[in-house]
Amino acid sequence: MDNHALLVTPPETGAVGRMMQRLGRNYVVLFNGRHHCTGTLWEGRYRTFWWTAKHYVLRCCRYIELSRVRARIMHDPVA
Repeated sequence: MDNHALLVTPPETGAVGRMMQRLGRNYVVLFNGRHHCTGTLWEGRYRTFWWTAKHYVLRCCRYIELSRVRARIMHDPVA
């Protein structure tokens, strides 16, 4: 897939930034070791968006769930 989205509800201010920092420090090391790669996992800095409208959050959930189907990775988004 050429793009990825993550929908999170942080419990406090700054929690998403700390989570992404931990991912960058820990998961990337494991991923690079497993796949014999070096460097960063992502091309650029992550971006955050703050959504308060419930209908837009639902649209984002649908987009994330259906992205695997659109990429032809899966036939059924529920599976």
